[in-house]
Amino acid sequence: MIKVDLDDMDPTRFDLVDMCVERGKAATEEKIPAIKQKIEELNFIIGKHL
Repeated sequence: MIKVDLDDMDPTRFDLVDMCVERGKAATEEKIPAIKQKIEELNFIIGKHL
């Protein structure tokens, strides 16, 4: 684990981290409907074979 001294941190770096987190969330949320669709398709296929 990396230890970071927050007093030494450049405040602009936190903005960068927040931006990356927000982008990650947005990208994940965009993919959720497609993932749900795939799960339903797989459940349907599995259901046919049981």
